[in-house]
Amino acid sequence: MNLKIFLVILQFSIIGYFIYLGNILPDNTFSGILIIAGITIGIFAMYEMNFKFSIFPDLPDGYKLVTTGIYGKIRHPMYLAVLVITLSFIVNDFSVLKISLWVILFVVLILKSEIEENILSQKFDEYSVYRQHTKRIIPYLI
Repeated sequence: MNLKIFLVILQFSIIGYFIYLGNILPDNTFSGILIIAGITIGIFAMYEMNFKFSIFPDLPDGYKLVTTGIYGKIRHPMYLAVLVITLSFIVNDFSVLKISLWVILFVVLILKSEIEENILSQKFDEYSVYRQHTKRIIPYLI
């Protein structure tokens, strides 16, 4: 199986398992704030991309490098949105299983971002400069 397909299947399987485990609707303020923050980050990211994106670590047809808005701070804000939303599920109903799933999801998204960044580096000469001035997923950290 293609690594790109495997990573997407794994990503959505983990998210689906979070939903299957239940308690995803916020029942405390902090988990509610995280869900709202994650959705907001995702909407801003999709807007900056003109809603042209792919769940696979590939470039959609006609892709142009976006370095403005939220992409001016981090290179993969949609992945940040997924991580923040799923983190809210853990805050809402803590378990070691959910923490473990979240860590695996984090690794999957890092691997997907590596594939994307290799593609972007090959397609856009300016990508290496962009990488030097932004973080991968988490502002000011990673």
